[in-house]
Amino acid sequence: MSLITVVIPTFNRSSCIKLFLEKCLDGYKGNLFTFEIHDSSVDNITKDLISEFQKKNKQVKINYFKYDSGINGDIKTINALKKATTDFCFLLGDGVLVDFNAMERKLIENNFDKYILISFCNDKIFKKYCDMNDDNYITDDLLEYCKHFFWNDTLYGSTIISKKIIRNIIDNNICNKYYDTTNFLYICSLFDSISLEKEKMLLCLSQKEIYSVNQFKVLSGWKRNGTTIDVYCREYYLCVEKMYNSFDSIKKYLEHEPSLMFSFKGILGLRATGSITLKKIKKNWFYIKKVIRKPYRLYLSLIFPKCFLRLIRNIYKKGK
Repeated sequence: MSLITVVIPTFNRSSCIKLFLEKCLDGYKGNLFTFEIHDSSVDNITKDLISEFQKKNKQVKINYFKYDSGINGDIKTINALKKATTDFCFLLGDGVLVDFNAMERKLIENNFDKYILISFCNDKIFKKYCDMNDDNYITDDLLEYCKHFFWNDTLYGSTIISKKIIRNIIDNNICNKYYDTTNFLYICSLFDSISLEKEKMLLCLSQKEIYSVNQFKVLSGWKRNGTTIDVYCREYYLCVEKMYNSFDSIKKYLEHEPSLMFSFKGILGLRATGSITLKKIKKNWFYIKKVIRKPYRLYLSLIFPKCFLRLIRNIYKKGK
């Protein structure tokens, strides 16, 4: 019997879904996972791919849901999670490849069903907060967990959550207060919901040898349209401020988490894509100061022409 529904929201990324089916599901031999594709693409290519896969791979449980192409991505995600009927849900981005056989073994080894949240963390971050000899990080201290892994868990593909957490979100209308800043609707609603639970057993595991990047993954919309500062400074700050009072003691810590993204190397990369301009810095300066530990680095990046940074970035990518 399947215990975990893998929920995959997608939009106009049929190439990603095709590779996901080939690399991740063709060889899946377990029975822990069932899969759902929640598609709002403007065409039916993804629908046809799923239909063809279902005919050839009857041993894998996979369902397809179609949405209007104009639906907001985060609202679609919450709706998708509501549809799941299994004990746990795994929200996965369409740009991520997962070895589900290896993940299944790791989850069973760690008695995953005792926890309300299981997080798979970037190995670098995992080693930073966990003993080098440990294979897992277990805690019932939600605030301490947030300090370490909140930012990691904003990524689609990092968290498996108990269905009771989703019921909390629905029953308490938690999402409503985040609808005007939807980019962080999922993560803030998730932790608000967990805070309502009396028993908060949380498990973190390393992604090592389980995760890889889909070669057809495209840049996020906020990188393509140059709204990174607006999303990761203004929206992020406003969302964290709306979280329940139980998080007050660490809100200032959480607000500075995106600084991991705004290293000087990261800032130069954003400058190359046009996400950092003088106009955008001035417009969002109040939020930039709240979120980035060394905000004046953004002004410093303006010294470098975008065309020069694009050239350096392309050379670096070819070198890799």
